[in-house]
Amino acid sequence: MSKEVSGKKTTNALITIYKRLKYLVNGHRIKKKCYDEDFIPELNLYLFYWKYGNSTKDPFLKEAENIGDYLSKVVVTYMVQKHNLTMSQRSGKTLYAIGSILGMRCQNAVVWGSGLINTQKLRLVNAKISNMDICAVRGPKTREELLKIGKKCPPVYGDPAVLMPKVFSPEKLEKKHKITLILHYANENIQIPSHIDFNIISPISTDYRHFITEICQSELVISSSLHGIILAETYGIPAILLLPDETKSFKYEDWYHSTDRYEIRYARSVEEALQLSPMPLPELSAMQDRLEKAFPYYLWDQK
Repeated sequence: MSKEVSGKKTTNALITIYKRLKYLVNGHRIKKKCYDEDFIPELNLYLFYWKYGNSTKDPFLKEAENIGDYLSKVVVTYMVQKHNLTMSQRSGKTLYAIGSILGMRCQNAVVWGSGLINTQKLRLVNAKISNMDICAVRGPKTREELLKIGKKCPPVYGDPAVLMPKVFSPEKLEKKHKITLILHYANENIQIPSHIDFNIISPISTDYRHFITEICQSELVISSSLHGIILAETYGIPAILLLPDETKSFKYEDWYHSTDRYEIRYARSVEEALQLSPMPLPELSAMQDRLEKAFPYYLWDQK
């Protein structure tokens, strides 16, 4: 090996170590901090969920919302109103509900249904040094990784989006669409067969009533968006997972495993999806009950 190559490897290794040390230092410094942009005035609560603006320079997406993550606000609001919860003094904790957001920040957080997006080392380091009170996680794969880094994590699983039928249940609708296609923003350029008349809906939205109604008017959903799958199955619509990049399967497996489905069928392309049968629909009433019981009521004033 030449000295030049060896020198580059040493430099790269030092840079990696520096980045990890910086991450740890920053994590310890901010782990108890609440972020003002996460404050929801009507709830008097810090609620963190992923937004496009967290990771893009695209001016259009800066202010856009992803439907699945946005439902975090919708479902928590439902729980607060249903149980007449009040919070006279802001908690020093931030609530994590829907989304693959564990390890995004180092915070003093309460976790109710969130999950990991993968087993990336820096995400796990961030999760490890966060002060997390875990009430429920999205699925057993997330729990397994949290247990490995020493976190206490009860075996309570479920994405809080499964509570959406309690928030919004459209009237009995006629089927208008044979197949509805929902593409994650990262898959917007995927090839779509021209010989099929797909109903295409975008997850870049906050109009959950329209989004859910379109799903309920469909005979079948093909989705590369996790919450396209979750919402379809929650409302009893068969769904096929479109997974162009199988290395990004963690969050989808986390969902399927939380519903005791371990042999997962997925398609790498829309054409392939047309040849697959959908996964069997899960029975979600027990999961809904467990999530409601696991909600962190203690954050609010006790009567």
